[in-house]
Amino acid sequence: MTNVTSARIQHATIEVQRHYDVPPAAVYQALADAEARKRWGAPGPDQEIVFEERNFSEGGREVSRCGPKGSPNISVEAQYVCIVPCTRIVFTEKTAMGEAVLSLAVVSIELGEASGGTDLLATIQVAATP
Repeated sequence: MTNVTSARIQHATIEVQRHYDVPPAAVYQALADAEARKRWGAPGPDQEIVFEERNFSEGGREVSRCGPKGSPNISVEAQYVCIVPCTRIVFTEKTAMGEAVLSLAVVSIELGEASGGTDLLATIQVAATP
């Protein structure tokens, strides 16, 4: 990470589990579709995501900005490592503000059929600067 001073890097593993009453194909489509991601992926109602580049495929890259509507100031670069439609998405992600890298992460999203819907497990392994 660039522009890091003497601050220690913080490491964490975050797991998020959700059940959706729709089939895995519908959940996968909500993850794969840029317009859907803009609606549900913004950090809050007064925030936005602006995609500058989006190639949702294995080896593909995504570049976006997020933050306050009208002036999103956090840049996000993702690289898709593994995509198995309706089953799994794995990618790396770097977030930065200007030249300062805020975090690096490996993100895996697993989808499974369950109880007439979909169980989603998102695991984020992150290294961040305080």
